[in-house]
Amino acid sequence: MIALKAAGELHEALVLADAEVGNWLESPDFYFTVGDLYLEAAAQDPGRAGDFLPIAEQAWARCLDIGERPELDGAVAGRGGHMAAHNLALLYETLGQTELAARHQALAKTLHR
Repeated sequence: MIALKAAGELHEALVLADAEVGNWLESPDFYFTVGDLYLEAAAQDPGRAGDFLPIAEQAWARCLDIGERPELDGAVAGRGGHMAAHNLALLYETLGQTELAARHQALAKTLHR
């Protein structure tokens, strides 16, 4: 999915993510990437940001629900914790949801220790 995004094939990356979701239910890395893809989709098509940003939000929240999974092959430390919380904090700050932003920024700091 990341390679497709890097190649400018965002639509194909989103289609692949949607097709693969059932195979990666316990992977924070998968959901972290999905959040990134949908954030990029919102940036590329601001008129549909209202469709894409809730999916990014749900994906990063799922990362926090799953937590860190270092035993998974290729796992990136932080995607199940502080990195997802940080992305949510930035999203909420951008949307003007300051209380949620502050809560997630504090969580990111706590999880990063």
